[in-house]
Amino acid sequence: MGYISLDFEGLGRTVAELIGGAETKVDTKGFANDLVTFRDRDDVLTLLVHLGYLAYDEDTQKVRIPNEEIRLEFSRAIRQVKRDETIRRGKENINAE
Repeated sequence: MGYISLDFEGLGRTVAELIGGAETKVDTKGFANDLVTFRDRDDVLTLLVHLGYLAYDEDTQKVRIPNEEIRLEFSRAIRQVKRDETIRRGKENINAE
């Protein structure tokens, strides 16, 4: 779930919307089919589909969080990303002084 910390094109916001029950359109065609090559938000969302964290509707080309258990995992991951980002910014401010 650390992939969401990459925050391509507002990925963090998209994940927050997914946690809230929204669906979002995703282009799965450009996915490199590996765990290291990410060019954009769609690559990360497509990977999360492959890993089973998101459900993909082929007709609408949208993803959603499939169940409450995974919704809770996303919530924990978002909190971790925010906490890590806050810690990183604090360290940067201390080092800048």
